[in-house]
Amino acid sequence: MRVNTQPSRRAGLSKCIFCEPIQVTNVQTNENGDIIISITADDIYTKNSKQRYEIILTDEEVRILNAATR
Repeated sequence: MRVNTQPSRRAGLSKCIFCEPIQVTNVQTNENGDIIISITADDIYTKNSKQRYEIILTDEEVRILNAATR
């Protein structure tokens, strides 16, 4: 999975903050059945600093992603 970031209000360069295969240990399911992808990625401002990011997807959002791959 690759995660890029860039300014939203002005033109700017894109920066890759994460580029690794997703592992089973990165994925969990919460009590609502949502899928949580948790990664540790580079900080967007500070060199050599890391941040934890969580992407939480509902069943409907997972269905949308599956439909997009067909």
